[in-house]
Amino acid sequence: MPPHCELDGAAEPAGFSAEVAAANNSKKRGRDASSRGRAIIFDFDQTLTKAQDVLHQGKTVKAEADKVKVFEDMTDDEVVRNFGGKERIGALRTMLRDLFERDVSLIIISAGYRRALLPHLESVGLATPFFEFDHVWGQECERLQRVRFNKSRLITELMHEHGWTYDDVLFVDDSEDHIKKAAPVCQTMLVRGNGLSLDEIQAITNR
Repeated sequence: MPPHCELDGAAEPAGFSAEVAAANNSKKRGRDASSRGRAIIFDFDQTLTKAQDVLHQGKTVKAEADKVKVFEDMTDDEVVRNFGGKERIGALRTMLRDLFERDVSLIIISAGYRRALLPHLESVGLATPFFEFDHVWGQECERLQRVRFNKSRLITELMHEHGWTYDDVLFVDDSEDHIKKAAPVCQTMLVRGNGLSLDEIQAITNR
């Protein structure tokens, strides 16, 4: 059975480290998301990552989080390359740290699997303390399934729950379709290439 991904009471997977869990539990006690004034919602593949080609079982495949076995078998070097290299990872970490310190809620809504993408985020230092486990949504999550994987519908629900207005929320995705559907709901940013560029990362940091 896939894990439920409700905001309260979600079960954390075996691969989710004790350090991650402890940091996020502490964060929940001290800085509950519902009390924050703004949120940024990221796609994962080709937004946070650059979705590189990797060799898997003799075939060249795109490293995206809907391919769980591919993600599980990737080497550390392949994971780093999939995030665009060390410089880009550093820029992403700086962005996330700055947003986190400004009390911006950080959320991921992905068409990939949460159990695939979270270990990759953790391995390059982009998980703790920025993304709480239950603020990361993948296709195995019941709540995303209930809205038929329509990201704008889930965003609308989250905004209603937390009292966020249109101007409080920025949704960042590489899909024109997802951006078009979300445009009436919140602020949006279409990623223009394969993954956020350094300039786009800086623009988000400077918001």
